[in-house]
This record gives sequence, C-alpha cells and structure tokens, in this order.
Amino acid sequence: MKKLVFYHIVPPLTNFILKRRYLEGVSDSYDGDVELREDGMTFEFESKPQRMLN
Repeated sequence: MKKLVFYHIVPPLTNFILKRRYLEGVSDSYDGDVELREDGMTFEFESKPQRMLN
C-alpha cells in the first residue's frame, strides 16, 4: 500500500492540533504516505497497466 487515507472522521478535526493528535502513533505501524481528508474531497488513484491473458 502506498498511501493511507483517513476520511469521514467524526467528530471532525477542526484544527492543526487535533489533526496532529489524531495521527499520533500511525507512523509506528505504517511507514507510507498518510493523509487526512474531509467529506466531499476527492483524490485520484494511479492505474496500473493491465496485462492481456491469452
């Protein structure tokens, strides 16, 4: 997994301090990119080339 995304967090994290506290300890278990997203935000996935099977 290249990226871990947290979304639909209830109650919402309304400031930098809460966001930082929410992510405490994540790096102990996951060493990739981590993002906090809010409802309604979008992001794109990278597509992998598909192999044709004969």
